[in-house]
Amino acid sequence: MKHLLFLTIVVSLLASCSKDEVGYKTVSYQQTYCADPWRYDNGDDITQARYVGNYLDSLGLFHTSVLVKVERPGDLCLACTCKSGKVIYVVTKDEESVLQQYRAIGFN
Repeated sequence: MKHLLFLTIVVSLLASCSKDEVGYKTVSYQQTYCADPWRYDNGDDITQARYVGNYLDSLGLFHTSVLVKVERPGDLCLACTCKSGKVIYVVTKDEESVLQQYRAIGFN
C-alpha cells in the first residue's frame, strides 16, 4: 500500500511538471548610437548588456540573459539613430504576450 501511494505521488509530480514547461526564445535589437531608451556605452559590451538588462527590469520584462555582440561596423553617420553595428540579444519566455511587449520596444 505504501508503494502504491509513493508511486501515485511521483506520477502526479511528473505529470504536473510536464504541463508547466516553459519555452524560451531569443529576440534581437539593432542598437543605435544614442536613440535607445537605455544608456549607451561604446566601449564595454558587458556593461552595455547590464544597462539593457536594468532597463528591461524597470519595465518588468522577463529575461534570462542579455548579450551585446558586434555584428558589423557601425554606420558612418553621426546621428543618434544611426546603427552602432552591435546587436542586442535577449533570451526570454516564448509566450506571445511577452514577445509582444518586446516587439513594442523594437525587438524582433
